[in-house]
Amino acid sequence: MVHVYASEEGWKGRRTPSRSVAVLDDESFLRGRASVEEGGPKGLDIDRSNRVVAVTCQEQPLAFYGLSSIVGRRAAEPEFSVP
Repeated sequence: MVHVYASEEGWKGRRTPSRSVAVLDDESFLRGRASVEEGGPKGLDIDRSNRVVAVTCQEQPLAFYGLSSIVGRRAAEPEFSVP
């Protein structure tokens, strides 16, 4: 899961995600979940245009998403994955 946070009043105190997006299917996530601390994406970057998000983990080396799909403007579907 990638968790998205939003705040209009600053960042002090405990926050809950405004949106959580699954970027791995259940089977891939469970393959990497050797313990409760493991599994899921480990790397995330946003390109300079602020339109593309790259996500990586051992089970899915590289996948690209539209930033709008991650922050909630449309459904999160990988636009391109590298096996």
